Amino acid sequence: MPSMKVDLVLNTVKDEIFEEREGVVLYKSAHRKLKQLLELHPGKRLRIALEAGGCAGLSYAAKLDDPMPSDRRLQFGDGVEIIIDTTPRFPSQTDPSKLYSDWDFLKGLHIKYQEGILSSSFMMDNPNAQRGCACGISFKPTDYGGKPESCKT
Repeated sequence: MPSMKVDLVLNTVKDEIFEEREGVVLYKSAHRKLKQLLELHPGKRLRIALEAGGCAGLSYAAKLDDPMPSDRRLQFGDGVEIIIDTTPRFPSQTDPSKLYSDWDFLKGLHIKYQEGILSSSFMMDNPNAQRGCACGISFKPTDYGGKPESCKT
């Protein structure tokens, strides 16, 4: 009997854009999931951040958090708010005196949510990514000067 590839993704319906705020695009799948999460944690927002590390240079991090004065606050419908830090902290590859913030590398981000039988996760499509790593853990933004590390998969 020939082998057969099985698609384990449950939500195979074409995802549509919910809203765009300052270049960040939130899809309906992500909006639904964020609304559920935020209803369980009143007053919190979703913080999307970057962490140095991975074989391409930077990895995504997300957590429910309170806003800080240095945050870019993106208000989406139904009380969904995403916060991204604007504090410069990542070095430039071409100019060592220049620093980039999380916001610099995340503006233009497309956020979707995908549910599967074995796992569910938010999916980030980032136009600032020059390249990704083979294992899908990290990416290198254009002009990022940090040093890649080995992935801990």
